[in-house]
Amino acid sequence: MKRADHSPKKSRAVLEDLILYWMRGSHDSDIRAVVEFDGRLDFDRLARAARLCLDAEPVLGHRFVPDNFGAHWERVPDLDRSEIASLFETSAYDGDFGRFLVDAPGTDLFSGPQIRLSVLRSKADTLVIRINHVAGDGGGLKDLTLLLSETYRKLKENPGYAPPVNTGSRSLRQIFSRFGRADLLKIVRRSFRDAAEFLRPAKFLTSSLETGCRTHPAMLVRRVPAERFARVRAYGKSHSATVNDVMVAAHLRAFYRFLNPGGWPRLVITADLRRHLPREQAEAVCNLSGFFYLDLGRNLGESFDETLFKVRDRIDALKKDYLALGNFPLTTLAFKSLPLPLSLKVHDFLGHIQKKQAKTEGRVAPLFTNTGAFGDFRADFGGVNATNAYITTTVAYPPVVAVCLSGFAGGLTLTGGFYEGFIGRPLVERFLDLLIAELPA
Repeated sequence: MKRADHSPKKSRAVLEDLILYWMRGSHDSDIRAVVEFDGRLDFDRLARAARLCLDAEPVLGHRFVPDNFGAHWERVPDLDRSEIASLFETSAYDGDFGRFLVDAPGTDLFSGPQIRLSVLRSKADTLVIRINHVAGDGGGLKDLTLLLSETYRKLKENPGYAPPVNTGSRSLRQIFSRFGRADLLKIVRRSFRDAAEFLRPAKFLTSSLETGCRTHPAMLVRRVPAERFARVRAYGKSHSATVNDVMVAAHLRAFYRFLNPGGWPRLVITADLRRHLPREQAEAVCNLSGFFYLDLGRNLGESFDETLFKVRDRIDALKKDYLALGNFPLTTLAFKSLPLPLSLKVHDFLGHIQKKQAKTEGRVAPLFTNTGAFGDFRADFGGVNATNAYITTTVAYPPVVAVCLSGFAGGLTLTGGFYEGFIGRPLVERFLDLLIAELPA
């Protein structure tokens, strides 16, 4: 961590900020971290800790300002007057916590700050931390949760405590500086390979998109208990496959047998680029994620084993060829050489192609994210114990149904984000139930 005495008043937006600024047209742009406790938090101390985080990670206390070329971050005036934490003492969300995830106050990119906390209180508290995706991804939200929990604990012993200001890099240079020139040429080659694979067959030439129906945002939550998930891990290990391979196979089988029957089995998957960094740790709260495209051909396979072997072998091959880095050369060229409004239009055009290819013959497009293990140490708020913690998906705009996985204490939480005006809630509930049912017992 690089430190400074004061939070900067202005900073340039990096490439990933611009990418996620464009992606606001595909989702609600808020990622949530959820921490469930066996007791109650000190809400006033929590609110104070959240306010201090706005100084410690400067982007969180800034607002986003688009420019003719690129954009910049500008410090929010009088942050002490910003309402960033809310307490809800209500039973209105009993049995439907997913609705609270949608209803709780969100962030405003253009006025800031970039985080918002909500505590749902009954006998015990559930904390929801929202970050605007333009400021940070799932990994960035984990880093924020760690900072928040550490600050909360230290404020109990020292009410005057303030965490140091972090001036570490938020840029993709953290990743690309680790590659040589030969690697960068191969990443460009990965771009062409991704395009050639994903654009066959060319469904985008004849299909259309349903992008309206943005009514009734919804979030569903499903939990796979530790004992069940242990069997999933053991199954994967016995088949030389990762847990992610197993979960992708289950997602594909449930999605293309139920939500999009007859569609070409392919999947857009996000991947955390922090794997290239020491200890997989970024310098600051930021976005360090990329996309890759999984295409298994027309035949998904009859048995789960057949699907898993296809997924495992294809992802293993991609890992050896700069997985999830292929989308950056073209997007860098667009954002660096074109005025911002024009570069956004270029990305809109490419994004529509991507969604048409992903949905193929059906009307629903899939998106899959695995944020990995949450880590007990990040959810240590002292005095109360965390019984579960997870990162959620964003609420995806039509025609996408997004699924996110997050692990904690040996178990797994799945969240699904979608709009009920586009696809009925019972259909997505059934899809998630089938996904879990596909998992080997």
